[in-house]
Amino acid sequence: PLGLLIDAIPTLIVGRNVLANLLLLKFMFSAMLLIEAYIAYKILASYAPRFALVGAIFIAWNPYMLFEYSANGHNDVVFMLFVLLAILALVKDRPVLAFTFIVASILIKFTTLLIVPLFFIQGVIHQPNNRERLLYLLKIIIISIVLIVAFYGPFWSGTHTFDSLLSEEQFYISSFSTLLFEISPTHIPLDQGKLYGEIVFVVFYLYSLFVSTMDRESMLRGCFIALFFFLAF
Repeated sequence: PLGLLIDAIPTLIVGRNVLANLLLLKFMFSAMLLIEAYIAYKILASYAPRFALVGAIFIAWNPYMLFEYSANGHNDVVFMLFVLLAILALVKDRPVLAFTFIVASILIKFTTLLIVPLFFIQGVIHQPNNRERLLYLLKIIIISIVLIVAFYGPFWSGTHTFDSLLSEEQFYISSFSTLLFEISPTHIPLDQGKLYGEIVFVVFYLYSLFVSTMDRESMLRGCFIALFFFLAF
C-alpha cells in the first residue's frame, strides 16, 4: 500500500498530464538512487572506509540500476531506500528506528519480511538489560501496528486485503526446480525440485538467523545470505 501511495505522488502534484507525470516519476526515482548512494557511503564509512566511495559509485553509476529505476521506474528503488535507511539507523545505534524503516519497506514489497526476524533478534539481544528489552519490544509493536493500520486502512476490503500477501508463495518459484529438471538425468519433477530448493533455503536461512545473534556486521551479512539464497533457491 505504501508503494501505491508513493507512485501516486506525481499525479497529486501535476495532475493528469502524462508527460509531466512520467518526468516527475523518473526524477523522483533517480533522486532516490542518488540518496541511496549517499546512504551506502555513510554505512561503509563506518565499517569499511576505503570502500565507501566505491560503494556509492557502484549504486549511483550502475547501468542496471539506472536502467531499471531511472528509465523503467521500478519501485524497488523505494523499498531499498527504506532498507538502507534501516541499516544506517542500526549503524548509528538506533534499533527502534531501524525496525521502523524495515516495516515501512515491507509495505512496499513483501521481500523484506525475510530479514525482519534478523533485525528483531539483533535489536532484542543487544539491549543492555531486560527493562530496555521490554521497552524495545513495546515500541516496535506499537510502531508496526500504527504503520500497518495507517497504510492498509485506505485499501481495506476485509480479509481479501491480504490475498496478495498470502499468494506470494505461488509466484516466481519455478526457476530452480526447472533447472534441476533440465540438468538431472532422471528429470526431477518440478514439485520435488521446488521442495529441494526450499530445504536448501531453510538451511541457509537458519544460519542467517544464527549470525544475527552476533555483532551487527555479522547480522548484515546474515541479511545478505537470507535474501540471496531466497532468490537463488
